[in-house]
Amino acid sequence: MRQHVVALVLAASAAHAEPSKHEKIDISDAIGNVDVLRDPTGKFYVLPKAYGKDGSTASKWTFYGDGRTMYLQRITLFSVDDRGVTVGVWAPRSRGVQQAQLETKPDGTTNLICRMKNSKFERQPLTRVDDAAAKKLLEKATFLPPLWERQVVFFGRGEGTTYFLVDRLQDEYGGDGYRLFSGEKGRMKQIAIDDVANDAAGMVVKVKAGELLIAKAAVTWKHGKTTTAITRLDPAASRYLIYRELGLYGQLGTFCEDQ
Repeated sequence: MRQHVVALVLAASAAHAEPSKHEKIDISDAIGNVDVLRDPTGKFYVLPKAYGKDGSTASKWTFYGDGRTMYLQRITLFSVDDRGVTVGVWAPRSRGVQQAQLETKPDGTTNLICRMKNSKFERQPLTRVDDAAAKKLLEKATFLPPLWERQVVFFGRGEGTTYFLVDRLQDEYGGDGYRLFSGEKGRMKQIAIDDVANDAAGMVVKVKAGELLIAKAAVTWKHGKTTTAITRLDPAASRYLIYRELGLYGQLGTFCEDQ
């Protein structure tokens, strides 16, 4: 019997204050209230012992890393029923699933879901670290805000297999800081931006070679006297392509990024 489901969509524009990327997070109040687990690849997970009725501790005490540097995770979903607790985590390199998922069963076992296989979730067990090793990690590791500080604001494809992508700093990291990338998958290059206009009519990204015009009705790339139509692609639906296949971004500090 399902007891309750609470969605915790922590978007880039979340109202609550986030710590600066460069500020360490004090987790002294987490000691004794979190468990440390490990996956088969040797990566570590710090998870709350108790999530509370609304899952509020998930966004406060869910970390992932190599045991020396641990990054806070962005929680996208929390639910609890008689089968246990499920926590969704933003992890765009997960294959075939909306987000990575942690499943903690009533018997205390925890599984990580990074992908689908044969139309079913592929679960891998996480192993609880002994108390001494867990205490050492909690005392010695550096705990930081989410590593990835950008968001994709436009993604599209032009002629053939040429992609265009615009990203910016998330609001919690100051906003703006626009960047433009273009090219084929695996060979995209950053293009220096001269100016950006972003208003109710849409966005104009001006570079030396031309302009990327992102209007509500249509998107075009103007290069000299040539105008090319750009097909708009949904960044959320294209997350695996963007964050893994394009070869554009490095480590994100998120669950499942190397799996």
